[in-house]
Amino acid sequence: MFLRDMISQFVKTSDFGLLRDILKQHGRRGFNLACRAAGIRRGEAHRRLRLYNDNGPIHEVAKAACGLKTTNWG
Repeated sequence: MFLRDMISQFVKTSDFGLLRDILKQHGRRGFNLACRAAGIRRGEAHRRLRLYNDNGPIHEVAKAACGLKTTNWG
C-alpha cells in the first residue's frame, strides 16, 4: 500500500495499529507525516503506541525538584 493511502486511511479512522504499520513500512518520515496530517503530536502518538513513556523521568524530576513522593507516579 502506498504511503499516501495509508495516511489518508489513518486520518479517517485514527487507528493506531495502522500508524504502527506506517512506522514499520515507511520509517520515521512516514510516521511524522501521518501524525502531522492527523493533527496528532508525535509524542502523543509514541505514548499511544507504547514506544515512549516519560512517566519515570517526570517522576525523577519532580522528586528532585520538590523532594516530595507522589503516589500517582509510583
